[in-house]
Amino acid sequence: MTGVQTCALPISIPLCGRGTARRLTDRLADHGFTSKFAFEIEGQFFRESFAEARANRWHRLRPLGVGLTTAYLHQDHHLLYPMMSEVCSRLEGLGVPWEAWNAEAAPGQFELNISPDDPVSAADHVVIARQVLKEVAQEHGHSVTFMARVTSDYGNGFHIHHSLAASDGPAFYDAEAPNSMSALARRWVSGLMATAPGAVSLLAPSVNSYRRVQGFIAVPTHRTWGGDNKSTMLRVLTRSAGGARIEHRAGAGDMQPYYGVSALLAGGLAGLENELELPPRFEKLAWSLPEEYERLPGSITQASDALAADNLLRGILGDGFVEYWVGSRRYEWLQFHTSGADALATKPTEWEMERYFETS
Repeated sequence: MTGVQTCALPISIPLCGRGTARRLTDRLADHGFTSKFAFEIEGQFFRESFAEARANRWHRLRPLGVGLTTAYLHQDHHLLYPMMSEVCSRLEGLGVPWEAWNAEAAPGQFELNISPDDPVSAADHVVIARQVLKEVAQEHGHSVTFMARVTSDYGNGFHIHHSLAASDGPAFYDAEAPNSMSALARRWVSGLMATAPGAVSLLAPSVNSYRRVQGFIAVPTHRTWGGDNKSTMLRVLTRSAGGARIEHRAGAGDMQPYYGVSALLAGGLAGLENELELPPRFEKLAWSLPEEYERLPGSITQASDALAADNLLRGILGDGFVEYWVGSRRYEWLQFHTSGADALATKPTEWEMERYFETS
């Protein structure tokens, strides 16, 4: 051999969610702003272990709950406490900041709130927390999943809170503006609204994600924003400078956190960097609206088509990122249809359980 040939590798991988989130964080910094993200992780515990659930082909799973579907009454607290207390103890040991946990609406369902941090670190904390939850469930002889819809009860969401700050303090709050909403906040929300259909592909990534998109079960169904209104897609809270933030409520429980961060940063940057018109604030119940209101995508293919056609998101996320993600979602839909799954099923199929229960 007369020499060694080398291949120059790219510095970054365009389709990497974590790398994209970091790149967009840097792009926001170029505008003079930093951001903080906080996640609400929802999941559901089952009495069976992962091995038992798999051996039974996911049939007759028993939620680790008392059977009531009433939110926030802590009816399942005594059953969840042994595991959740251990989870929180391990998170503290791993340096993952958390704020609270509570039993949710469906039997065996819980919510774990991860404390605000910079976008990449916040997403890192979600990845670690999910792993810890699975390990603790396994050690207690149970299983846990973050699938968007597992049973006929309420599904699992994944809400994202985020805020922006400038060198002189919080950037979403302006005491002199209508609803105390700063000019930056208006531009940011306009971008999130304009890119919402395409962003849903990143916020709700699987076939199962769309099982939970139904009217009047606490899931946003239409492209809306409002104040302290939990029925809208965007909940814009600007009552105080320290608490000013935006809650994006369209995320499914199985969302990949780095892609979720990237979707929101890209949408907000689109509003910041372009002169977009802010739609009217929605003041009514938005969970299910008449036909004249624009619905959010209701399937994995509708969402991927919306992302493919969104030039605002494409311009910020990059062609490589968008084309790869859209292709992967179309492949996921093809796998569902060519693997014996029932496309007309009204509840999660065995294919979905096999593919998503342990991997979400």
